[in-house]
Amino acid sequence: GIVGQLSFLARADAGQMPLSFEILALDELVQDLAEETVVLASSRSINVSLGECAPCRLKGDRMRIRQLLLNLADNAVKHNLPGGRVVIRLACENGRALFEIENTGSLLQPDQQPRVFERFFRGDAAHGSGTDGSGLGLSIAQSIVHAHDGEITFSTLPGNKTRVTVSLPQAVG
Repeated sequence: GIVGQLSFLARADAGQMPLSFEILALDELVQDLAEETVVLASSRSINVSLGECAPCRLKGDRMRIRQLLLNLADNAVKHNLPGGRVVIRLACENGRALFEIENTGSLLQPDQQPRVFERFFRGDAAHGSGTDGSGLGLSIAQSIVHAHDGEITFSTLPGNKTRVTVSLPQAVG
């Protein structure tokens, strides 16, 4: 698994990520994601809700956008507390599709937050020791977002919440 992930990142770094662009209904992918996240979170009694889910179209690679969304949902569940929450949203503003996924859980220390997209970064003991993963998921997510001319940000919110926001250009026409 790690070798495949590193191979993906190496291709992305070299500008050789094979992409097959088509017009996508991002809202449909996000609705599917919410349903899949409910299943993913059920064993930990995590409540998953879909907030606003505006109709949004973008030009993108379906498989990679789906991989991006699943990576972010997997992180939101893995780094959550039993009985916690995941909230998924999609809005369209100023020609951009804005996807947000927010989860409850222990927060990264402020000095660690800028490192969340680094390869192999797993945070402190509260974030890495008992959690499966290689520390490559957010690096892969960032590569996919950048390949689609988008931006991805990580932030913490009051109430022990973490939010990842992805901004992608909407399809024109």
